[in-house]
Amino acid sequence: MLGIFSFSVFLGLSVTSSLRHEEEKQEIRSAFKNYFSPQILEAILLDPNRLESQRREVTIMFSDIRSFTSLSENLPPQQMTRMLHEYFDEMTEEVIATEGVVDKFIGDAIMAFWGAPIEQPDQADRAVKAAKGMVKRLEKLKSKWASEGLPTLEIGIAINLGVATVGNVGSKRRFDYTVIGDAVNVASRLEGFNKQFNSHIIISDSTRRQLTIDVETRDHGEVQVRGRDEPIRIFEVRTEH
Repeated sequence: MLGIFSFSVFLGLSVTSSLRHEEEKQEIRSAFKNYFSPQILEAILLDPNRLESQRREVTIMFSDIRSFTSLSENLPPQQMTRMLHEYFDEMTEEVIATEGVVDKFIGDAIMAFWGAPIEQPDQADRAVKAAKGMVKRLEKLKSKWASEGLPTLEIGIAINLGVATVGNVGSKRRFDYTVIGDAVNVASRLEGFNKQFNSHIIISDSTRRQLTIDVETRDHGEVQVRGRDEPIRIFEVRTEH
């Protein structure tokens, strides 16, 4: 059944097929509604060429669970798996609610982005809203887990806005719709600064300058990111508990 196809198979079908039949579209809507918001999925169905590789401005998010290794070592596999399922479900819902794309899960980390495959002039706003929503959802999960006698966890989130290559990347056997480039590397490396500043959300200056919503931030100045000659100014997004 189409419902068990991988995300990469869908992307291959999207690019190589004109999707002429409404029945095919319905199957794709059903199978892949968890990857894209309904609005983005409809836009792809109308124009599969949106998935072709291109350079464009995007906003990338990386979210990571702190001290995941020690947590997983102290929990039975079944409990750890259930907690991760609940966690990923809630975090994914928040990304989808802001019409972001859940790029991939990397172990306990989540990579998502905004600004593609459809243009989103308010992409920075959407990413920050999603990040704050993720922190709130985690607080509810922590209360639930505590009531069940389970340990709780904390997360760090980093957001960076920049120009990157977006499109289908991979081999003949497997490829994914993803975003690659320096802007992605920066987002990934900025996440680690949450531990240093005891924060939950760090955003780059390029992200902050594009915000149109009222967000309380704290300036942490310039930091040196591995692999880059120029330092990057970062800000902590304050969250309410």
